Amino acid sequence: MSLPDPPPRTSSEDQVLCLTILGYRKPGMSEEAYRKHMKEVSAPLTTGLMVKYGIMRWTQIHNTTSTRELMYQIMDPQMANIADYDCFSQVVFRSFEDYKKIKDDPWYKEHLVGDHENFADTKRSKMTIGWISQFIDKGVEVDGFNDTENKTTSYIMAELSPSLSLSILKSTAIVSGSFLSGAMITLSTITVPVLLDTTTHPPQLLHQWVRTYHYGHISLPTISIATAIIYFYIAARQLSRKKPWRKAALVGVLTVIMVPFTWVCMAATNDVLFGLQRESQMRDLNQTSYEDLGDGTGTGSGTGAGSEGEGEGDVATLEDVMELIVRWGWMHLVRSLFPLMAAVVGIGICV
Repeated sequence: MSLPDPPPRTSSEDQVLCLTILGYRKPGMSEEAYRKHMKEVSAPLTTGLMVKYGIMRWTQIHNTTSTRELMYQIMDPQMANIADYDCFSQVVFRSFEDYKKIKDDPWYKEHLVGDHENFADTKRSKMTIGWISQFIDKGVEVDGFNDTENKTTSYIMAELSPSLSLSILKSTAIVSGSFLSGAMITLSTITVPVLLDTTTHPPQLLHQWVRTYHYGHISLPTISIATAIIYFYIAARQLSRKKPWRKAALVGVLTVIMVPFTWVCMAATNDVLFGLQRESQMRDLNQTSYEDLGDGTGTGSGTGAGSEGEGEGDVATLEDVMELIVRWGWMHLVRSLFPLMAAVVGIGICV
């Protein structure tokens, strides 16, 4: 028996066939066991074979007692008879030969024919094949399956665009966090050692540290907060899309935690260094004024501390200042690792 010719096309519709199986469950089998077997046993055995032979779509509609009860809310004279089938299984394909190949495949004969007897009442179940005319897909008006494929491409791109934009934001945050960590680490590993190796005068060392801190304070916390905001934005978008968001939020916290770390762990050392620098400046000003007034001529003939090495008027010894700056360098190195850890963890964010 040959397959009849498709009906004349009245639009740009591309003809697609659908095999519909109106199934009953095996006698004595519960609805839950029937549905579980079809979803967790039969489906995994079948999907790979269908994909192999180009099946476009396969769906199972489980017509349970509870869902059939909903029909009573919409029944009218034109919708008066409720179907008692347990499941509607629909297989969509372009070529009838594709489905015939499935039934001829040794895997089908070995695994699926026998499995049907485990859950289906094959004596009562019915089936038919028909042409599909499709008018709406994914909430969009379409004209057949060719139009569906074209509009589905646009739909997929619309779905992908949030992921694409989030991927760009994620990459931006990882790069900025890595840059932040690198810039911070160089202060502890390069700048501080250079200051300690080349400066022998405590006031000068204090002044250099304060200026280093000043320029770092201008940019580094800003980069940290901006990077954290990007991660928090990604987390919020993921949450709104019902996708994993906690890792992005954690990475945001890791990035910005350097700020409270500074307040809690480094503030005391910072305050001491700033205090010594201010006191040193005041002493320098006083010393300069004293020298200018020493002989009343402004020629600076007064006697003060030497201009090189440690002077008697220094607010702290060179060793004390170096010890404070070394301590600060180690703590700064620790806080530099937070944005680095955030960048590493951030690579694993799925958007």
